[in-house]
Amino acid sequence: MPPARLPPSLFALTLSLVVAGAACGDDVSLGGAALPIGAACSACSGGAPADARLCDDGKALSRACLSRGDGTCGYDFPACPGPPGAPCATCTGPMQEDARVCAGGAAVGRACLFRADGTCGYDFPECPRPPGSPCGACTGAAPTDVKPCPSGTGVGRACLSRADGTCGYDFPECPPLAVGAPCSSCTGGAPQDARSCPDGTSSGRACLARADGTCGYDFAPCAGEPCDSCAGSAPSDAKLCDDGSTVARRCLHRVGGGCGHDFPRCSGTPCAGCLGPAPSDAKLCPDGTALGRACLFRSDQSCGYDFPACPK
Repeated sequence: MPPARLPPSLFALTLSLVVAGAACGDDVSLGGAALPIGAACSACSGGAPADARLCDDGKALSRACLSRGDGTCGYDFPACPGPPGAPCATCTGPMQEDARVCAGGAAVGRACLFRADGTCGYDFPECPRPPGSPCGACTGAAPTDVKPCPSGTGVGRACLSRADGTCGYDFPECPPLAVGAPCSSCTGGAPQDARSCPDGTSSGRACLARADGTCGYDFAPCAGEPCDSCAGSAPSDAKLCDDGSTVARRCLHRVGGGCGHDFPRCSGTPCAGCLGPAPSDAKLCPDGTALGRACLFRSDQSCGYDFPACPK
């Protein structure tokens, strides 16, 4: 038996009631054909409200006819576009099953991600990065707090990769300090002992960086001791020593801290840094005088019991 047909007058009345009920902007059912939340829909009724949503990047979004995920559609705000590569939830259709092989051998499949034009699609995410490496997929603004560093400076948060493969606003590592550089992270009070320097002065303990990246109360370098780094290049002049030799400038520690290109001490100049008693032997000079050993600087800026030069 063919299906019953409504009389034309009754059909027109029914259609007019449906249109009248949908004209007020109510949600419209898709009859069970549910779309993903946020997917574009064409079954909204009436006009969209005229308000707008302001995104973090300053872009204003108007309402659009979007799926609500429960089989209905309505005028809702679309998601603010994330940075390229950030997760998105509005991809439609099946996702390709291919994979991308990363440099370390790991394979990553496609995911629903934001694209540079603000749309979303099934793209390959970035290959995993080492934790702490720069990342470009953070959303929103970074917190404004600062982490203090041992050097006395501080570092702000940056968009960095995390161990779980995500990105977030985390603190980067503090810049490494050179061994012996001033440090601000020592705890407790410094010991009150001191060491004697070759030039006769003394050096107390200070909070200094160590080779293992920690800081501790160590003896500050004595003036004239070699320094790891000096700014710029050394001048090309030379210093004439009493014995006729010359010495060029070197990167040396200075009195009061810091390093600079200074002249080292000439060999044979008096030093105050020898340990223990001097040997008791003597050197006979051409004029018949005998010279005992004395604590003298050597060419490597160390000190030792050596014979001074004979009188001229």
